[in-house]
Amino acid sequence: MSVNEKENLSIALNEASERIHILERSTKEQDTKYQMTVQTLDRLERENGTLSERLESFDSQRSGASSGDHANHSSLLQEMCGEDESMMMVGGGGAGGAGVPASVKDEATLLLYKEAQSVYRQLKTLCQTLRSTHHDDDSGLHSDMSFSSMDNTSSSAPQSVDAGPNAGANSMLGGGSLRPSGGGLGPNNGQDKFVRGMLSSAADELVHIIMNMDAMQFKTMFEQTRAMLIDQEDELKKKTELIRALESKISGQDIELQSAIEERNQARDDASHSSLAQDETVVQARADRDAAIERRTKAEVELAKNRVELMQANSQLLEAIQQKVELLQQLEQWQIDMHELIEEQMKNKLSNETSTKGQNQSQSSSQQAAGSAQSSSGGSSAGNRKSRLLDLFYHR
Repeated sequence: MSVNEKENLSIALNEASERIHILERSTKEQDTKYQMTVQTLDRLERENGTLSERLESFDSQRSGASSGDHANHSSLLQEMCGEDESMMMVGGGGAGGAGVPASVKDEATLLLYKEAQSVYRQLKTLCQTLRSTHHDDDSGLHSDMSFSSMDNTSSSAPQSVDAGPNAGANSMLGGGSLRPSGGGLGPNNGQDKFVRGMLSSAADELVHIIMNMDAMQFKTMFEQTRAMLIDQEDELKKKTELIRALESKISGQDIELQSAIEERNQARDDASHSSLAQDETVVQARADRDAAIERRTKAEVELAKNRVELMQANSQLLEAIQQKVELLQQLEQWQIDMHELIEEQMKNKLSNETSTKGQNQSQSSSQQAAGSAQSSSGGSSAGNRKSRLLDLFYHR
């Protein structure tokens, strides 16, 4: 087996081990999520039990209140009948006998009536609130808030009754039924009469609404949790199958790696036992090494020579460029001097021709003298330019 195959096998083995670690971490995460889901289910079950206990306690309180109401009502009727008989016996049915007896104004009876009305209003308000929030996810929170508000208002109801103990003196009539006064009590400001059985019916309605809401909410949460658990189980199965496939692949690669190691060890043993072949191999390797070193030395020497020659060529090229620039400058200066010399000669010729054509002999003589002076000066300047051009030519 070649070295490339061994490297490929080792790389594949490392990748497989990394994938296994990743799958193990994901499995641990899935287990953690599963434990959290189980804890959530337990918490929901405990909350359901708490709500059930609260509903049972509320139902027992409602039944106790209804029984107390019936007992008070029966005693109240008996007291009313006794007072009627006594008043009929004493007063003989006077003008005051047509009114309500004086015992109806008892403070305890008014307190009980006010408290019953307050509980009824709270129950109706709570039922309306629960119906309005039937499709809300936080229905349990609303119900808890409603229960707490109901407790607070029920505890504060006696204080409001104590503030006006004679406010409902005319609220109790004959026939054994309780009716609210026209002072705005009740949910509809006195339009709905508060009679026997309304409190128990409102409590039954509240219990029914709460049970329906809690049952629907817990059913939905249970279905969601079950679907999530099924999905997690499917993912775990897939990852388990992938782990098994990777383990089988790793086992095959381990076998191939062991065979490669055995072949390598065998080759080493063969090389160690054949000393003659080892000596020839070492001699050949040394010869190849010496030849390579010699070639490298020659190449380095040639490279150094080439660098020196390149530097010399660069310096010569720079000198030639400088000389060329100087020659161009000198040529330009020489051309300028030639133009100036030609212009001077032409001017001298023109001045000589004009001087010979004078009108008078005196003017001609003076002009000739001036012309000779100019020619001498021009000749001297021309001689200077000629000498400078000759120097430039000899310098080149």
